[in-house]
Amino acid sequence: MLAQAFTKEMLVWSQLKAHPGHPEIAEFLGFYADFKRGEAWLLSPWEPNGNISEFIRSHNLEIPEKLSLVYDTIEALGFLHQLDPPVCHGDIKSANVLVGANFKAVLCDFGLARLHEDSGFGRLETSTGFKGSLRWCSPEIIDGAPRVPSRGVYSWAWLVWEVRPLH
Repeated sequence: MLAQAFTKEMLVWSQLKAHPGHPEIAEFLGFYADFKRGEAWLLSPWEPNGNISEFIRSHNLEIPEKLSLVYDTIEALGFLHQLDPPVCHGDIKSANVLVGANFKAVLCDFGLARLHEDSGFGRLETSTGFKGSLRWCSPEIIDGAPRVPSRGVYSWAWLVWEVRPLH
């Protein structure tokens, strides 16, 4: 089960390379898997400024700088959701948004990403049971509903709350 789910999730992220020109999506470098031990990781570059929460805590940013990071994240989400079929990230939160050397936000950790088709046929659902970070999940996902793009927007709103650009 882990191997099959991991392979599908890896394919979702790795196929994003076919859409160049989206620097707000972390590059997929590869993977490590030891299925006998139940371990599997998707690998991306680490950004020098850490995640968005750490970056904001350690820098005295003005409101426009914080808003710029927020805009980068919605660009990433918009890109994923406009694909055919749309990609639902599945775990949008500050720990999964890195800040690059160019001070741009980069969405990473596609371990829960899913392809979504409105028809329901061919929709990739690779995990069973609840997955993700409870605080950031929409109530519908907590109740067992499938991941769809609009539920990612709910998670994004919590990310914005974490960043709190007006504080």
